[in-house]
Parts: sequence; structure tokens; C-alpha cells
Amino acid sequence: MVWNKDYPTSTVSPSASTLGLTGNWKALEDWWGVEHTTLTSASSGHHTAQNISLVCVAATSAISALSSPGTGALAYDTTKGELEVYRTAGWGKLTESYWSRVRTVFLSASISTATWTKLTEKRTVEEDQYDTLSEFASSSGSASIKATGTYFVLGTCRFPTTSNNYLVGVAIYKNGSAVAVHRGYGAGVRSTEVFDILSLTAGDRLEVYCYHNAGSNITIVGGSLQFTKLS
Repeated sequence: MVWNKDYPTSTVSPSASTLGLTGNWKALEDWWGVEHTTLTSASSGHHTAQNISLVCVAATSAISALSSPGTGALAYDTTKGELEVYRTAGWGKLTESYWSRVRTVFLSASISTATWTKLTEKRTVEEDQYDTLSEFASSSGSASIKATGTYFVLGTCRFPTTSNNYLVGVAIYKNGSAVAVHRGYGAGVRSTEVFDILSLTAGDRLEVYCYHNAGSNITIVGGSLQFTKLS
């Protein structure tokens, strides 16, 4: 049904233009009843640039794959649990209150004796890892904090089974300096961890370092870096 702009007119009474008015009411109903199905449709009742009539609900991959959704489009990211808006530069958070959730697992590595060594090589197994804001960089083994706030941070390192008693340690480094350290002695499988609640500033760098004084290089079993923003 198409809107008829000629009814009613100043010279035609409403009673004489019943059909025209009825058609216009039907046109309004059709306009409001359009099914909201895409973020790119320019039809009446659908989303158009800078005018929102729907929110896309999908995973990060599906939202990123949308073609030209239009400035101002909204999407709820089920992967991150965040509401995002499309700007000229792409998708971004509706607000700047970033919520970090990171669990990075490191592969085994050779650790020199009496030297604090940074863990860098990330495992490729996806099911036990997550990084909702893409803060961890595999190339450097470092995580760069997105937003200023208070964070719970955990670092782990697992040494191999041994009958020798020597010192082992794991540390959380911020911007190249240790801010939380745990050391211990003992034989057997040595799973050691360190955790703390840290006040961090946007751009701060987090890393995990391991240590031992066994007298020669040791290949550790692995380690991890985990953190989440508390406030």
C-alpha cells in the first residue's frame, strides 16, 4: 500500500475521501509492520544510518563480518558480553568501561639458571584460553591494559619432577619490573603461582617471569597469565 498525499484535501470532506484515508491508514500499518531483519536495509522501518531500529545480537566474529552496517548501528556482542556501536572507524564499545578477561597459557620453555626469564610462547589450544579485549600480544608475551582500574592478576609456572631441592620462583612484572613474587623449595612436581590485586593504568604492560637456581638450564612444563578487571 502506498501513501496517498492527496487525501484529505481542503476541498474534499472526510466522508467523501473514505477510500483514500483508509488507504493511508493501511500504509501506516504497513510501514510500522516492516520486519526488522538487517542492519543495512534502507527501507522504512528498518535501520538506516544514524537512525536505529534494531540491535544485532551475535558473537564477535558475526558482528565483525557485517558489511557497512551504518554509523550508529548497535550490536550486543555475546562473546564479550558488551553493547557496541558502529562508528566510522568500525565497531567499538558503547562506553569506555573496558572489562578485561584474560587467560593465556604458555608452552614449555628452557629457563636459564639463576635468571628471571619471561614466558612468551602461547599455546594454540583455544578452548582453555580467552582474551575478550585482545590485550595479550603473542609476539611479545606481554598484555597491554586497555583501561585504568583495579585488577586481579595471576601468574603460574610449572617446573618438572625432580629429586633435587632448589629454589623456584614465579613473578608478575609490570612495565618491566617485578610487582609480585613467589619463591619456594621442594622436590616433585613444582606448580608455583603468584597473585595480587593491582592498581593499573591504561597502557601498563603485564608479563610472567620464572626463576630457578638448579645450576643448569631447566625446561619448564608451562605457565600462564590470567587477569580480570575488578573495578
